[in-house]
Amino acid sequence: MRPARDGRSPLPLPCEVLAILAWPLVVGARAFLTSRNLAVGDGQGYMLGMRAFSAAVWRSGHVPLWNPFVYAGFPQLGALQAGELYAPGILPYFVLPPGAAYDVVLYVHLAGTGLLAYLLARELGAGRGGALAAGLLWSGSGWLWGQIGHLNVLTVAAWLPGILWAAERLMRRPTAARSVLLAAFVALAWLAGHPQTFVYELLALLLYVVARGGQEGWLASPRRWALLLLAAALAVAWGAPLLVAAEEARRQSVRAAVGYDFLVYGSFPPYMLVRALFPGLFGGWQAQWPAFATSYWGSFDPNELAFGTGIVGACLAAVGLLLPREPRRGGAGQPARLPWVLLGAVAVFLALGEFNPLYRWVLRLPGLGLFRVPARYMMIADLSLAMLGGLGVDRLARASASGLRAGRATLRRAAAVSLGVLALGWLAVFAERAWIAAGRSLPGMNGLLLSGQRLQRALATLQPGNFTLLLPTLLVAVAVAGLLGWARRPGRGAEAAALAVLLLAALSGEYLLDRWMWPTIYPEPREPAFIQEVRARLGAGPAAPPGSAAPPGRAAWYRWWLGGQSLAWGPARNMLWALPAPNGNDPLAPAAFTQALGLTPWRSDGSTRLPALLRADDALALLGVRVILLPREEAPLLARDPRYRLLLARDGFVAYENLLARGRAWAASPGGTVAVREDRPGYARLAVSCAPAAGSASCPVVFPERWDPGWSATVDGEPAALHPYRGLVMAVQVPAGSHQVVLRFAPPGWALALALAAAATLAAGVVLGAGRRRSPAR
Repeated sequence: MRPARDGRSPLPLPCEVLAILAWPLVVGARAFLTSRNLAVGDGQGYMLGMRAFSAAVWRSGHVPLWNPFVYAGFPQLGALQAGELYAPGILPYFVLPPGAAYDVVLYVHLAGTGLLAYLLARELGAGRGGALAAGLLWSGSGWLWGQIGHLNVLTVAAWLPGILWAAERLMRRPTAARSVLLAAFVALAWLAGHPQTFVYELLALLLYVVARGGQEGWLASPRRWALLLLAAALAVAWGAPLLVAAEEARRQSVRAAVGYDFLVYGSFPPYMLVRALFPGLFGGWQAQWPAFATSYWGSFDPNELAFGTGIVGACLAAVGLLLPREPRRGGAGQPARLPWVLLGAVAVFLALGEFNPLYRWVLRLPGLGLFRVPARYMMIADLSLAMLGGLGVDRLARASASGLRAGRATLRRAAAVSLGVLALGWLAVFAERAWIAAGRSLPGMNGLLLSGQRLQRALATLQPGNFTLLLPTLLVAVAVAGLLGWARRPGRGAEAAALAVLLLAALSGEYLLDRWMWPTIYPEPREPAFIQEVRARLGAGPAAPPGSAAPPGRAAWYRWWLGGQSLAWGPARNMLWALPAPNGNDPLAPAAFTQALGLTPWRSDGSTRLPALLRADDALALLGVRVILLPREEAPLLARDPRYRLLLARDGFVAYENLLARGRAWAASPGGTVAVREDRPGYARLAVSCAPAAGSASCPVVFPERWDPGWSATVDGEPAALHPYRGLVMAVQVPAGSHQVVLRFAPPGWALALALAAAATLAAGVVLGAGRRRSPAR
């Protein structure tokens, strides 16, 4: 079945594109129009630093393979989080401040994924109105907006409708060029930098190919299977440089051995489906508006449990699911709904995690037992809802008289269920209020209702003139009424009316309300005054530019230990100020390193692990830690320790200088000297003068960065053995005399991976060229 290409639409194509491009600015009006930096949560504490660092290394003419700023050295490319090889995500950092670049990348992907969803719906046969509805519902969905602090997650998810669009085109008319297009989209999603989201997209692609292929009878075609395998081979080859780095980092990390409790963290509770229909109706999570500061229906994580397209989107999806399929003029049928039902059902089944008794078996499937937060499967469910919502617009706009009657009945039922759930929710709220007023307390009801004290605080906001808590209810009622009115008066303006009411879909959701009035909007990152004064007292000079690849002055190389959650900056954010830290904030924390220092993976509160680290004798000195920064209340930890000298106490913080700290590199034997001639992330050139001790023929030269299998060494151009030194850092044996020592890092298999990527590019070029030559003859 070829997709329908009717031109009936109240909007010309440029207006459709403009609507999709403007939609993120509508959904996030206050955030985008008033912010210089939308990097919230992990985006502020992790993404900004990682991406600014990578861009700075690229600008210096090198590949960001190694990061000396966290965990005393970490394979930057293997972390996958910064998308170092993903041009759309890293190029803005070349020309803009980190905060502004973050916002640009966020907007481009929110708008771009809406366009891709529009193309997917059109390819499936939807009219322009239905396709536009699908694009707007997806780009304004709760799941995408819940990830704006996880920029790597969002940039990968943005390619999901594009991957399915390319797969649909390939299976509809199998050509080598379309196979290359699918491979390119899959490779871009992989390079964007979040393996969990990418694996979930591969699962969605597999389910989609099976559903569409079985529906249309395409799976019996050997040519289609061959071209799908070609696309898979090209995608693997293009992603090989990142794949080899990621696998090496994973094997060394705490992710190599994780338990069930870790893997089910962030499961999607079944009762949260109510919030998907009515986000914000029973309280939310924003403290700026008190009525939204309490969640009556259990705890809600706006990042991990975000989901839904609003009540209007849900009603339209119900229409798309239930309204009978009717032929168009000319015999072309309307888009199929089976793939989206299958994808949505599987996504919800997997997202339940620990609430799903079969999830232990799911974790045994290849690739699915590596990641926590099963709720992220709801990405697939949100796209399914958006596509079914677009299908609902398409079917209502083109339905016959009998179809319209069925559509109105469907809408009435959906509205009745929606308003019924709404009424029950409000009854539960006021019933609890009455129960509390009678001097009683309710049990937890399996986590559905929270404490009466919090409930009373929220209900106290229901004063005359304060409609905060009522606003979502009113918006839902208006949105449902608008849909019902449209269904009663179909006509030439049906699609336009449906698209206009989509604005109410966003307004009835949690995300426009929260983003419009979001209080957590950060300024452009800059170095705190406290850090500046510490630098001055150490003679380090002025701060490096944000994102610089190395600290100013090679003689003043510092590693910082940040302790305490009360600090207003996180370890990874130090990369913006070029202040390396032996600890870090990465899900691939090196297991051997964290064990040696007594660190606790997955936690950022250094105050709980600092005493253990201080008991590690001279571990800090071995790592080159010259300054320890603490909240003032933890100063007694170091006050009587002769190894540390108070450097500065100000603004609730204290800084101690480590008197045992060593230099950037040194000889471990008394008769050796080391001078650093060149030093950049992943590369160092040292001038060594070795006078070995009696009974020894060489000097161990210590480089205080974490040993990794990707490091190699040469002495005067000849390969030399590089080995771990005292289980933390690395050292190379240098013979007597004066020598040049070069240390460099590259992930194991890096050269072969680059060759595979180059071969894939050449093969794709040959395929595209051959297809172009055949086209005129055809």
